[in-house]
Amino acid sequence: MAIKKIIAIASAKGGVGKSTIAACIAKVLGQNNNVGLFDADIYGPSQHLIFNLKDQINSKAFKTSTTNLQPLKKENLLIMSMGFYINKDKSLTWRGPMLSSALKQIYNQTKWGDLDYLIIDMPPGTGDAYLTIANEVNPDGIILVTTNHIMSAEDTLKSKITFNKLEIPILGFLINMYENSKGKYKMSAKELQNLLDVNCFGTIYFDNNLAEFKSQTITKVFKPIIELI
Repeated sequence: MAIKKIIAIASAKGGVGKSTIAACIAKVLGQNNNVGLFDADIYGPSQHLIFNLKDQINSKAFKTSTTNLQPLKKENLLIMSMGFYINKDKSLTWRGPMLSSALKQIYNQTKWGDLDYLIIDMPPGTGDAYLTIANEVNPDGIILVTTNHIMSAEDTLKSKITFNKLEIPILGFLINMYENSKGKYKMSAKELQNLLDVNCFGTIYFDNNLAEFKSQTITKVFKPIIELI
């Protein structure tokens, strides 16, 4: 197994569209590259939902093994998600060591094959999952996702500090669901750039076509972003 470049998509706060961003980046990269997408958001996996993998997961051809896990193929991507294996009606209450062990096992036992890129959809927060990904996967870089709300921005700064301590390069950040309206809780793109002090790959306005994962809109919005990464 050879993976040329590993990029993790991270946010300290839930609800900022991190998983959709990860899916869009993987989808556009997959147009011209061999790409894997690892859904490491172990408490709230969603890539199996974004890519509508329900039928494949439920098919007789989908088999699990204690030593090798087979990613599912969709739209030229190889996708692995904890969502393949957990009961949708049950919530997970794992402590740190259990979470770390599960992430380690899934990543190391997945038959990725040769990839140009592996995109990792990180869980929100700055806890044990970050340490596990840093130690086990060692990404080549991180893309941070934030909104322009001050609380999201401040939490994103904490993520940046955490990754700096782990010595994982921050490639840059994306502003998602940008709101033009002014107010004491909203920040401009320039203010966010000054706060985070890393490259800004772009500002993404809320778009129903993106929310509905429509290919034409995804390519139009994310192709210029991919060229900067």
